[in-house]
Amino acid sequence: MEESKMNFSKLSDSEVENKSSRECIETLVAISPKFVPEEKRRELTPEKTELKVSLDKHVIEKLDRIKALLSHKSPGMTDGELINILADLGLEKLDPTLTPTRTKSLPAPVVKSETINERMPNPASSRYIPSELRRAVWIRDKSRCVYKNCHSTRFLEIDHIVPIAQGGRTELANLRLLCHAHNQRAAIERFGLKHMDKFINRPSSAGNNDLGVPT
Repeated sequence: MEESKMNFSKLSDSEVENKSSRECIETLVAISPKFVPEEKRRELTPEKTELKVSLDKHVIEKLDRIKALLSHKSPGMTDGELINILADLGLEKLDPTLTPTRTKSLPAPVVKSETINERMPNPASSRYIPSELRRAVWIRDKSRCVYKNCHSTRFLEIDHIVPIAQGGRTELANLRLLCHAHNQRAAIERFGLKHMDKFINRPSSAGNNDLGVPT
């Protein structure tokens, strides 16, 4: 049901006075779910279809979280591109005619650094961060940048608080999530701008973190 076709006669004069159409729609939907606009598909071209759908707040929050997790790969991802990715993942999991390419998800680990470190060979000298340890960092830091009051959920990278080059260890207590900008800032604060200038705009490589900065 489009805005121009919605019936505002169900509202009293006081409920519509000095209100925009959008505000009237919000009032109608609050009165009854039947006033939620209907889903609609309209073919624009043989290759393009317009889709209109109303989603609950918690669904939007889930979609925004997925966008944030994919922000490194696709920083300007549209809702249409996100739907395409989710459709591929859904078919991969549900369609019996497709060959599975993803491993079954494991349950969330208990975040205990001593348990994880016991499974890692010589963690003190390794820059490699195993998937289990990566997951533990993400869970502990609640998928947000932990630099002061940032809390960004986009462009996140795992950073060694004390770099390996300065005696740091690849263990939970020495790892944290930072957004790209604050990862750069933290490196500059530790190594100095003159030293970091040669790393900041360099593509990442093996043995470095996502910035190309030695950790």
